[in-house]
Amino acid sequence: MPRSGRPALAVAVSLVLPVAAPASEDPWTPLEATEVRASNGVDLRPLADGSVLAEGARPDTTVYEAEYALEPGEYTALRLEALTHDSLPQRGPGRADNGNFVLSEVTATVAQRGSVARPREVVLTECHVDHSEPTLSGGYAVDGRVVPDQGWSADGHRRHEDRTAVLLPARPFGFNNGSTLKVRLSFESQWPAHAVGRFRVSVTRADPATLIPRTAAIDPAAVDAATRKGIAYLLGRQEPDGTWVGMDRVHYYGMTALAVYTLVQAGVRKDHPAVRAGIAAMESRPCHRTYDRGVTLLAYRAIGEPLPRRRIAELTRGLLDTVGNGSTAQGNRWGYPYGHTPTSDPNHVDLSNTQYALLGLRAAVKCGERVPSIVWDRVAKELLEAQGDYGSFAYQPGRNPTASMTVAGVACLWICAEQLEAARKTGLARRCRAGAQLGAAWLDRNWSVAENVQVPRDATGGANRWTFYYLHGLERIGALANERLLAGHDWYAEGAAEILARQKDDGSWGTAYGENDTNTCFALLFLQRGTSSTGRDERPPAFDAAEAGGAFAVATNGEDPLVAWVRDLGSPVKERLARGEVVRVVEWSIDGEVVAEARPNEGLEASLQRFPLQTELESNGELRLTAAMHFDDSSGAPAGSETSAEVRVTVDSVEEPFHRAAIADAAVEGIDPAATQVEVSSAFDGNWPAEHAIDGRAGTAWLSDSHDDEPWIRLRFRRPIAAGVLKLVPAHPYLGGEADWARPREIEVRVNNGKPLAATLFDDVTVKQAVTFEATKVRSVRIAVKSVYPGTVHRVATGFAAIELLPADHPLEVARRGFARPVTFVLPDDPGGSVEWRYVLEAPAGDWTSPDFDDRRWRKGVAPFRDVVSREERRTATEWGTAEAWLRTELRVDDPSRGDLVFQVKVDDRAEVYVNGVLAGQIDVWTKGRYRSIAPNAAGRAALVPGSNLIAVKATDIGGKNFFDLQVVRTEPD
Repeated sequence: MPRSGRPALAVAVSLVLPVAAPASEDPWTPLEATEVRASNGVDLRPLADGSVLAEGARPDTTVYEAEYALEPGEYTALRLEALTHDSLPQRGPGRADNGNFVLSEVTATVAQRGSVARPREVVLTECHVDHSEPTLSGGYAVDGRVVPDQGWSADGHRRHEDRTAVLLPARPFGFNNGSTLKVRLSFESQWPAHAVGRFRVSVTRADPATLIPRTAAIDPAAVDAATRKGIAYLLGRQEPDGTWVGMDRVHYYGMTALAVYTLVQAGVRKDHPAVRAGIAAMESRPCHRTYDRGVTLLAYRAIGEPLPRRRIAELTRGLLDTVGNGSTAQGNRWGYPYGHTPTSDPNHVDLSNTQYALLGLRAAVKCGERVPSIVWDRVAKELLEAQGDYGSFAYQPGRNPTASMTVAGVACLWICAEQLEAARKTGLARRCRAGAQLGAAWLDRNWSVAENVQVPRDATGGANRWTFYYLHGLERIGALANERLLAGHDWYAEGAAEILARQKDDGSWGTAYGENDTNTCFALLFLQRGTSSTGRDERPPAFDAAEAGGAFAVATNGEDPLVAWVRDLGSPVKERLARGEVVRVVEWSIDGEVVAEARPNEGLEASLQRFPLQTELESNGELRLTAAMHFDDSSGAPAGSETSAEVRVTVDSVEEPFHRAAIADAAVEGIDPAATQVEVSSAFDGNWPAEHAIDGRAGTAWLSDSHDDEPWIRLRFRRPIAAGVLKLVPAHPYLGGEADWARPREIEVRVNNGKPLAATLFDDVTVKQAVTFEATKVRSVRIAVKSVYPGTVHRVATGFAAIELLPADHPLEVARRGFARPVTFVLPDDPGGSVEWRYVLEAPAGDWTSPDFDDRRWRKGVAPFRDVVSREERRTATEWGTAEAWLRTELRVDDPSRGDLVFQVKVDDRAEVYVNGVLAGQIDVWTKGRYRSIAPNAAGRAALVPGSNLIAVKATDIGGKNFFDLQVVRTEPD
C-alpha cells in the first residue's frame, strides 16, 4: 500500500542532473537547523555554513532527524547535499571506511508555526541526483520503503566528492504564517556504517521545471564511450565454443543470438571474428524454443545478406507451429513449447514469449518470409482481450501489471497493426493502435526509467530484476512508433541518462540479481536504438592520438590490421628541419619492441611526410604504440632522434585461435549424448551432472565432489567415433568467477583402455585445449584428473565444461595456450603453493625495481593480495585496500634459455612486471577474475640470468575490488 497522503499512481524517478548554465541568482536558500538528533549513539553538530556534521559512534544503521524554521509561504522543492569533510574517512561524504554512504529513505513533515495540529507529510515523489552508483539510484530514497539492498549511493568509495539530490514533492508545502520543517534521513542498508557524514538542507520557491528539466541533453561522446566499454565486456564473455551463456544456461542458444544481434546493432563489423564464431555456434545447434527462435531471426535480419534462407524458413515455421504451444486450445499466444523439458507445462503461455515470437516473425517478413495474415489477426484480438481496463498488460492474465509487460504488449500491438495494415485489415489495425495509445497512457501515469514499475508495487522489489528488459522494451516501442516522446517524456534522453549512470566499471550493466550479460545487451540496444531496421553504422575507427608531451604526434585506426601515421610535428622536430636536418627513418614500436621501419617519400615536403605503418596483430587487448624519428645532418651524419608520445590502443577485432577453433569445430558433428554412456567418479550436486560435459555447450559443466581426490570421467559410445584429437574445456561455473573452483592441471587420458597419455593443461578456461593421439575408432575414453590448480573456495572440486572428439586431420590452431603441453611451475614451484612477497603501500624512494635495492624494511605477505581478507584467509592471502602497491620477490631459474617462461597474472586493475630492473610486461586492464598469460618481452627475457632473479611489480587499482597475484610457469619444448 502507498504511504499516507501519497497518490496511488505516483512514481519515484531518479535522473542524473544535466549540466546547466548558472542562473543569475541562486534559487536555493540553505537552512540552519534549530534541532538535530540521531539514533544509536551518533552525535550531530551544526556548523556555521548551515551543514550538520556527524561525529561519535559509527553504528551499522542510524536515523538522522533535523528541524528547521521556514519563512512564511509555500516552497516547491528540497535540496539535500552530502558534503565532504576532513574529519570523515577518505574525506567522505560518507562515514563508511571507504567514504561511501547509502541513503535508504528521505521523509519530511511540515507543521504550521504555533499550531498544535498534526504535522503534514511532505510527499516526496521524485529524487534527482547529480551522481549515483550503478544499481543504487536516487529513486530508491523516495519510494516509501526501506530495503536492505536498496537506496541512493553516491559512489563515495570511488569519488570522494560533494553530492546533491533535489527532492520534488507532490504539491508545494508550507504555511502563510511560517512553518517548522522536519527532515528524516534513514541509513538502514545492509552495508554497515554507510551514513552521510555531513549534510545540508535547502529549500526553494522556484518552479520545479526550472530546477530539473524533463529532458536532459545526452552527450553522444558519453554514449559512444559507454558503448565501447559494453562491447568490450560482451566480447570478453564469449565462451571457447563461440557461445554466450547469459542469465539462463538452458537458453544458451538465445543468449548467443542476443549477443550477436547486440554486437551488430551496436556497430561491430558483421565479419568480426566473434560474430562469425557466434553464428557458427548458432547454426551447429538445434533451435526449438520461442525466445531462441525469435532472437535468432532478429540476428539474421541484422546481419543481412547473404541470408541463410533455409534456416530462416525453418525458424519461421517453428514459430508458426508453436502458437498456443502447438494447441489451438491454448489460444493465440506463445509460451515454452511443450516437450522442450520433461517438466514443460503444455498450458503455459505468456506475453514475454509472445513478444519475442512476434519480433521474430516481423524480422522474418522483412527477410522475405510469408506469415499468413490470419496469424496477426488472431494474435491481435487475443492481445486486445488481455489488455487491462487502464491500458496495462501483465505477464499472464490475472497477475499484477508491470511496466515491462505493458511496453511488451504495446510493442506487440504496434507490430500487429503494421502487419494488418499491409494485409489491408485496417479496422483491426486501428483497434491495435488505439490499444497501444491506451498502454502509453498507463505508462504516463506510472512513468519511471529507474525501475520496472509494478501496480500495486511488489514489496520485495522483484519486478526490478527486469528493469533493463523493460528499458529495451521502452526503446522498442519508441522505435516502432517512430516517436521522440512517449507519455510526454523524451524516453531516449531520460532512459539513456539512467543507463549511463548505472554502467559498471567493467563495462557491464546488471541488477541486484546479476545477469550482467543479458542486461548489457538490453542496455546497449537501448543506447543504440537497436530496434531500428538498420541499427548503428559500423564503429568508425577510433583514430587514437598521442597525448601532449612527445616531439610529434601519431594517430592510429585502432583496428587490425593496425594502421598508424605521423599526424602533427612538434617544436623539436620543426626546429631540426629548420636547421637543415632530414629524417632518415621512423621506427615504429609496439609494447617496446620495434615492429617496422618507414622511410621518407622522396619528393614530398618534410612537413607532409606521414611515415605510415601497417601491421597485422596477433591478439586482442591494449597495446602501447610509439614512434622514434631518426635524423641526419646536412652532411649525412647521424644527428640524434626524437620520440613521439605513447598511444594506448585497445583492439578487439583480431581473429584469435579460439575464434578459428570455434568455427572449425562447429562444422564437425559432435558427440551424440543420446548414444553415449557417461560415468564419473562423483558429481558436485544436481546442477553439475556428468551429462553436461558432452551436451555441446561450454557454458555448462560437470564438476566433481569436493571430497573427490582423483576425479575421472568415462565415455562409452554405442557407435565408434573416428578421431585422433581430444579437446577439453576446463569447468568454469561462470566466467570471471572460475578461480573459485579448482581447474584440472595434470590429466591422464586412456583411449579404448589403451596406454595412458599424460598431459598438462594450462590454467585457462577461455580456450579449448587439445590432446592428440593415434587415429582410431574410439569406443571409449577415460580422463582422470591427477592434480589441479586449487580453487579459492572449492580447492578440489573440478571437472570439464566440454569434451569433444575430432578427426585426426582436423585443423588445429597452434597456439601457446591452446595445446596441452608439459608445464612446469617456477613461481611457486608447486601449483598449490603460495609466494611470499616484500611489499609497501606508499611509493618507495629509489630504484625499487633493481636487485640491489634494500627492501628489508618492507612488509612481508603471501599472495594473492586482495581488498578484504578474513581471519581464516590470512595464512593464504594478504589484505590490500589502497590504490597502489609495490611488490618484490625472488624468481630462481636454472636455465633461462630452456622452454618459454610465461607470466600468469590476475589483477584488478593494472600491473607492471619488472625482471631485474627491466620492464618485462604489463597488463593495463582488469583481467576479469582470471589469470592472463603474457610472455616476457625481448628486454625482459634478456634480463633473466641463471640462478636468482628479482621480480618487481607495481599493482594499481582504479576502483572496485583490489586483487593481485602472479605465477610463473615454463612451457617445455615440443
